[in-house]
Amino acid sequence: MTKMKNQVPFAVWLFAAGLLTILPSACDAIRLPPAAAANAGVPEKAAAPAKKTPRHAQDGRRVAVYAGAGYGSRPVFGGLETEYGLVEEGGMLFYPKTLDAAASEERLSVVIALGAPERTVRGLERLRASRPDVTIVSVFPADEVLSVEAVSDLVIDIPAASGLLADENASSSAFVSDTELSTLLAVAALFAEQGADQSPLTRFDSALQAARKDLRDPVAGRDWVIAPYLDADTGLRSRNHLVIDLGGGENQ
Repeated sequence: MTKMKNQVPFAVWLFAAGLLTILPSACDAIRLPPAAAANAGVPEKAAAPAKKTPRHAQDGRRVAVYAGAGYGSRPVFGGLETEYGLVEEGGMLFYPKTLDAAASEERLSVVIALGAPERTVRGLERLRASRPDVTIVSVFPADEVLSVEAVSDLVIDIPAASGLLADENASSSAFVSDTELSTLLAVAALFAEQGADQSPLTRFDSALQAARKDLRDPVAGRDWVIAPYLDADTGLRSRNHLVIDLGGGENQ
């Protein structure tokens, strides 16, 4: 009797063997799904739009635009950003808060001062003294003409129109369309890439030709009349100060 109690009935062994056979499939059925399966049915986040590759060859240089107040509301920088790309996106273009901040950029090649307020010339003088290799283009400056000419490689302005004469506080750019101003900025940036041994007027013309190609606008600046600035007191024509009659385009 004792021997019979220690023996496991055959039926019990048979039941245990059957249980071991079905356990693996049961475990598979309750296994936690992978992450991809867990997210099934959940909308995926929209992929970030691919950054556009700048048209201009990225050679490591830096192009700074120092603009006066009021330009942030005008869409005039799109052409430059398409051409050069923003520094934070791997491009060459940036907008410094101060001219001293621009000067601290080791790879700086050109500074475009657009509609900068009075006394900006002091910052340009410091920039010129510390970075004589940098090209400075002043567009619609508010400082005294001779001071700006002395510190800039190129000065761009437009003729004094009757509207400007009527309102001395009006900015020159207020009489320039966004399209024309965008083209002028492209020319200002490309001016730095033209041969420094050429006259500013020749360099400007070459930069305009390059801007037409880069902006894919073969008629850009076609109606412009470009002439050296004429000093009313001395009757002398400036070498690096150009006055551009844009053809009377209306501001957009």
